[in-house]
Amino acid sequence: MGPHRYCAMIRTKDPKHAVRCALVRYATRHGIRAAAREFGCSRNTVRTWLRRFQRQGLQGLSDRSRAPHRRPRQTPQEVEALVIAQRLKTPGFGAARLVREFNLPVGKGAVARILRQHGLTRKPRKKHKKKRDLRAIKASFPAFSQVQMDTKDLSDIPRYWPQLMAMHLPRYLYTLREVSTGAVFCLFARDNTVTNTTIAVTIVLAHLRRCGVNLATVTIHTDHGTEFDGRAIRKSDRGFVFTIEKLMGAHHCYIPPGCDNPNPEVESFHATVEREFFDCHDFDSLTDFLRKAFTYQLYYNYVRKISSRNWQSPWQILQQKIPSPHPLTLALPPTLIDAPLILTLGQHVPGLTARFVGGALTIPDFFSPRPSILNAFA
Repeated sequence: MGPHRYCAMIRTKDPKHAVRCALVRYATRHGIRAAAREFGCSRNTVRTWLRRFQRQGLQGLSDRSRAPHRRPRQTPQEVEALVIAQRLKTPGFGAARLVREFNLPVGKGAVARILRQHGLTRKPRKKHKKKRDLRAIKASFPAFSQVQMDTKDLSDIPRYWPQLMAMHLPRYLYTLREVSTGAVFCLFARDNTVTNTTIAVTIVLAHLRRCGVNLATVTIHTDHGTEFDGRAIRKSDRGFVFTIEKLMGAHHCYIPPGCDNPNPEVESFHATVEREFFDCHDFDSLTDFLRKAFTYQLYYNYVRKISSRNWQSPWQILQQKIPSPHPLTLALPPTLIDAPLILTLGQHVPGLTARFVGGALTIPDFFSPRPSILNAFA
């Protein structure tokens, strides 16, 4: 290849187009046989590009599409429309979860292609540092031996923020997630205080004790936030840690400061619940919000398969770890921690009352659901 043709190639957006232009120009001036010798190709190749140039001009020197004119195994239009409709209903679901949840008659590869062609994919989150894969270690933990707790500020969610302001919905989400099974317990509050986190952890631990969990084997992991007494030195024997260890008989552990991913299980759930719940639902009132939150929590704990846990639900994993667990172990209703408050979540859903009586938190027994609820999770 001569130097003039190389310069033409590197200066153009399409190198092949530049070479074909030079080929046609040389063939027009010196003939087909001479062009074939100069460019090191066959005479038929020169004829092909010369004829295309004569018919279509410079446009004819561009590459033509090699896609087949007929694709007998192409996904039908009605199936493609079904995939798009389900994706629009649940924008937080990926291709594999869409196929599993809605029994779509196509594979996850086809679903991923359809979403990609219609611009329905999410931009992948940038990972600044690769984390170690600890799934096997976490799966070996006994049930409820390791529980991570953290707070999520809901005011930065664009779809939820107007509803929060209009209906005075809770701003903070307190999440406790069991590490080995992935089960979650959600509680809400309007203020992020030590009092509210203390009430939240007490409600969850009292619920687990009613379900037969030995609290002496439970360890709660939190960061050093002020809502967890992480930066306070208390002279009195009261506070978040005191309630966990002295009043409830469990254990507490602060995560090491400066960790890149201190509570990965809780943070992973916070990303999931934002995509699958807060970004997809509108609420009519506080009661409607709590009902939908309870529905999503039941779905997450009993129905939703977790890909990082071999596509098993938390309830399925719990049944493998504990023989005959209480059917309502993972069915603690989300509550708004503005005690005293009584939540009535409907006649089929047990209510929960949390209040202070004589300086101590009392939570009446709420295991009075109808038999249909028990049978549903048996």
